[in-house]
Amino acid sequence: MRESNAPTSAGETRERTSSAPAATGRDTPPRAWRGEAPAGRPLVPIRNRLPASAGAGLRSVVDSETGEILLVRQGHDCGLVVVASPGEARARRFYRLEIARGLLGTGHRVNVCHRVPAKGVDAVEVWRKLPDGDCQCGAHFKGVMVCGAVWLCAVCGSKISERRRAELETAIALWKAEGGDVLLVTYTFSHGRHDVLGETLDKLARARKRMKQGKVYQAIRQDFGMLGTVQAFEITHGPAHGWHPHIHELVFLRAGADRVELRQRLYEKWRRACVRSGLGEPSFEHGLDVRGGEEAARYVSKGWGLEQEMTKGHIKDGRGKNRSPGQLLECSADPLADPAHRAEARRLWLDYAAAMKGRRQLVWTPGLKARFAVPDLTDEEIAAQVEEDAVLLARISLADWHVIARHRLQASVLALAEAGGADAIETLIAAHRGMTKGIAQ
Repeated sequence: MRESNAPTSAGETRERTSSAPAATGRDTPPRAWRGEAPAGRPLVPIRNRLPASAGAGLRSVVDSETGEILLVRQGHDCGLVVVASPGEARARRFYRLEIARGLLGTGHRVNVCHRVPAKGVDAVEVWRKLPDGDCQCGAHFKGVMVCGAVWLCAVCGSKISERRRAELETAIALWKAEGGDVLLVTYTFSHGRHDVLGETLDKLARARKRMKQGKVYQAIRQDFGMLGTVQAFEITHGPAHGWHPHIHELVFLRAGADRVELRQRLYEKWRRACVRSGLGEPSFEHGLDVRGGEEAARYVSKGWGLEQEMTKGHIKDGRGKNRSPGQLLECSADPLADPAHRAEARRLWLDYAAAMKGRRQLVWTPGLKARFAVPDLTDEEIAAQVEEDAVLLARISLADWHVIARHRLQASVLALAEAGGADAIETLIAAHRGMTKGIAQ
């Protein structure tokens, strides 16, 4: 991933800029607005804000009006709730982007993402991909700046991760069609709550390099018929043991491999690499895990396959008392949380942001992408891509786009574009600018 604070524009990968306009100075989500759309369409705008808590201990709730099933769970001490509705999930991503903007400042590329129009455009457009099978095809913007910061921006991170997931899905399918197998190996190590994340990640990188060096690992590759690997990071934070970075690795190898023997040999190499690199010595029970076959099928049955575990670990929520970086970000802005708790969450997330600079989401074995004809695109190039086979829903004038950005209505605009098209968007904007023009179909 190119480490530059220069964002790109959606639909125009060559555009770069190092300047960012001043922030609006509003660091709390504005009040919601509701109304009636033309022709009786329901108008329920979703601002870039976190949905209200649905209560403690719930696993699923049913909307009595629509019949929609929303998956939720009890949050952490901030009372956060995970909502599985696509519209609410999108609103959550834009909400996290707003918080990140405030923490990173006006000089960071995240500040302009999905807020500033792209250079040279005369309007911001809303497009929607044509339905394809079971695809829940959502609306998206064209003509706005995007940051491509996969670790820091929930909006770009979601798009990038979905593209990376599709790349892995293709590679897995092709290799299995050739008679091969794919295993998910997870590497972790002993860690403590006083560990500094940046230092730990540097040690982890050295350990991974040592892991792949030498005759011992080459013998493992040869004995198990390994074609190559794809490595991904996942990081959570817990009150007892601090930062918990760990690695998921997809291993492309011949079918029928003895997983017990593979785990034993990989563990011995991993244990030595951790100790030599200054990391805590991993135990055999928890330090290395090998999954495949039935375990992989269970991932798929939950709608979370091997490729999701690899590409979307950094955007899913933590388990138990552990919190993901995204949850820390929300905690830092939760008005119901204790001020000291908000400050601690803010400090932790900024530590995370600094530590992840320059680190790639996925690391493929050299030549493996070419083996499966996977395009070698940067995160910025993926974030700036516009979906093919899409239809134009609306064009928003630059003046009206500034109204949308000022009132943080990006998530609402996309939701209304899907439900009612340009008329629904016009009604929303009119409520904020007091006039009824500016959008052309």
